[in-house]
Amino acid sequence: MQHIDYAIPPKTHPPMYYMHKYWARKPHNVVAKYVETYSSPNDIVLDPFCGSGVTAIEALKLGRRAVAVDLDPMSVFITRMTGIRVNIDEFENAFKLVEKSAKDRVNNLYKSM
Repeated sequence: MQHIDYAIPPKTHPPMYYMHKYWARKPHNVVAKYVETYSSPNDIVLDPFCGSGVTAIEALKLGRRAVAVDLDPMSVFITRMTGIRVNIDEFENAFKLVEKSAKDRVNNLYKSM
């Protein structure tokens, strides 16, 4: 195994991590490199202080299993919601229903007299 003994420049987070702000979020590419280097596919990666979920989500993206725990229920919620798979077709259909039911009410708010 080749240990990480060099700097890993942080990259900008992908959009999935921008649905919320989290004060201690670690750079996803740095975390991913550590997970990739120090675990194997199907290993279990434990993050006992999951925060915004970067470690668990990057582990899942790399084919690992993840256990994410935190005392803060908001951290667990953020981790689950960031990592959940979304069926885009179902999401778009649900949006269209909301748009259709709210369109006239919203447009009325912007009428000028």
